[in-house]
Amino acid sequence: MADKSVQSRHIQDGTILADHIQERSIRTTHLEEEAVSGVHLQNGSVTSAKLADGSVNGSKLSEQSITSNHLNAGIVGPAHLSQEIWNAIRQFSGETLEQLAAIKRQEALLQADSEAVQPSQQAMVVPLTGAGLEGTQIHQTSNQELGEQQEQASQTDQLEEPLAAASLTTEEPAQVQEPQLELLQENVGTTEFKLSEQSVTQEHLCDEAVGSSQLQSGAVQAKHLAFQPVRSVSRQPVVQQFGMEAFILPEDEECVEVSVAFEESFISEHYVIVAMCNDRGFQVSLLSQSEDEAVLEVSRTAGSTYTYGLLSWIAAGPSV
Repeated sequence: MADKSVQSRHIQDGTILADHIQERSIRTTHLEEEAVSGVHLQNGSVTSAKLADGSVNGSKLSEQSITSNHLNAGIVGPAHLSQEIWNAIRQFSGETLEQLAAIKRQEALLQADSEAVQPSQQAMVVPLTGAGLEGTQIHQTSNQELGEQQEQASQTDQLEEPLAAASLTTEEPAQVQEPQLELLQENVGTTEFKLSEQSVTQEHLCDEAVGSSQLQSGAVQAKHLAFQPVRSVSRQPVVQQFGMEAFILPEDEECVEVSVAFEESFISEHYVIVAMCNDRGFQVSLLSQSEDEAVLEVSRTAGSTYTYGLLSWIAAGPSV
């Protein structure tokens, strides 16, 4: 047979078998669209390089297939958390805050109890008004008994029995030390505690117990401040103010006046004010100053073509 004498019309259907086809002779041009299905793919033959970008979506992933190893660090944000997780976080935060508050209250009570209890015993002076008891008797009691008798003092009908059972002595009065706390009873049912002078020290104060209402006027001085305040040469009280003002300087004008009004007036016109512009094409000068305002002049330098700018100023001086 001559070369190229056999054509496709000479070949019967099903005549060409697999052993008639050379290796690597079938290319993409020989394949119809959607001809390759899952049965034609070997296991493990589809790699990441064969997947188009964005081709893997949620429908391609099986349940429980994404683990912590697949997540990059920091990609899980608040929007990814379910409502159940947020509820658990809020519940945990609320319980933690309640526990911390309870611990704080318990510490405050323990600290108050430790401050109230002193190692030495104190003398209590109680005027007795019961029948058969006249005058004032002194008995020495512990701090625990002192607290119990403070409750009993408000009950007029039961006053005699607790005092009679509290080991009162009339023969030898107990030696009374100089008391830190004295119980004054002006009438039955009303008690008042009076602290002796200089008895409250730093150890008796809870954290954040002293507020602005507890401070006298002028009690806080410069030495009490944790920061360096603004100070004048004469060591007078100083107020410091600052601000920004916008201005427009037309092309046919060389300067413009800018008024600066102070939120808090100075006690006199002897204060210091400095100002500058946001562009080197302008210069600032002080024209006049009073207690409640200052007038500045902004002038354009040679060669500058800007017609507007922003002026920043700082003023400091004696305050009331």
